[in-house]
Amino acid sequence: MHNRLHRLLNRNLPDHVTIDLLVAWPLWLLPLFLIGQILTPHPVWMSFLIVVIGAYAFGYWWVRSLAEWVVLTRERQGALLVAGDLLEEEFILHNPTRFSLLWAEFLDQSDLPGYDPSLVVSVGSSNKYRWRAAVECLQRGVFRLGPSQIITNDLFGIFRATLNYPHVQQVLIYPRVLQLPE
Repeated sequence: MHNRLHRLLNRNLPDHVTIDLLVAWPLWLLPLFLIGQILTPHPVWMSFLIVVIGAYAFGYWWVRSLAEWVVLTRERQGALLVAGDLLEEEFILHNPTRFSLLWAEFLDQSDLPGYDPSLVVSVGSSNKYRWRAAVECLQRGVFRLGPSQIITNDLFGIFRATLNYPHVQQVLIYPRVLQLPE
């Protein structure tokens, strides 16, 4: 049952996007509201039905329309790094839709010591949000930048969209070369 619902929610979505149902218990009340309307017709039952169905339909429509179009790009500044240098990255979260991205949590899984560009942002409709992250490279070695994720919800917190960006970039930090006395 859960697997079929997951496939239904994610039908025709790009491979890097996943939509999950977070709150399911109000759906179990729909048969009770429907039986109540059939046995004792009253506007209250119909209002309950419309509110629950409307909230789920609107929430799914909102999160799906955002998940299909929101794009994250990341670009590293500089090519050669030596221990003690500053590693800088620029991130751009682009929302080309007509809907505001009320909150988006950016999670980065880089393993560079001391580097955590993760944050929560909001992006208006047809807008971009840019930010930079920097860290002093204190340790030499080979490190990984990425993968990363964007996680967002609908207005009611019923559905969650996860956008996975599996691209990983290797960073080689060379040891500092010192001038030796003659």
